[in-house]
Amino acid sequence: MSKKFFITILSIFISLQLELFAETINLDKAAIETKTTNKSPMVYLHRTGCPYCEKLEEFTFDDEDVHNYIEKNFNFIVINVSFTEDVIIYQGDKMTPREFAIQMGYNFFPSVLFLDDSGELEHASVGYIEEKDFLLILQYMKTNAYKTMTIDEYKKKTGYIDENTHLIDKRQKL
Repeated sequence: MSKKFFITILSIFISLQLELFAETINLDKAAIETKTTNKSPMVYLHRTGCPYCEKLEEFTFDDEDVHNYIEKNFNFIVINVSFTEDVIIYQGDKMTPREFAIQMGYNFFPSVLFLDDSGELEHASVGYIEEKDFLLILQYMKTNAYKTMTIDEYKKKTGYIDENTHLIDKRQKL
């Protein structure tokens, strides 16, 4: 057997394996399902080897209160932008995970995107966020408070911070 033939067979085998493990993530369908499940899409963007992503997963997402709140109230969708074979379907377009992150304007990791029932971005949180802070963001989104006030106003209203406390987490974008 020639070396060229062996390399060709190996290349075909590898590409078939990648296709077998590739995932299609249909965010359009997830947005439509919001109407029947009452769970809005919450998209977690991360990349392989990202220390802040690993910390968010290990401490924040694994926290019992955060985990239970997400499970009860959101359609949690995980997208690893390092997986180049995955296909994201968003607003009728097919793209790679990295292209989706860039299109959404969140090519920073970790990022958590909250979408409405039409798939539009309602809120995004960037970077590592501690459990209690993330739980507050989840409540802010689930109660639709984001429609009438900023996250800082919500923190004050809920007693999370008082007038004398410096506002935290300026990374939150509305």
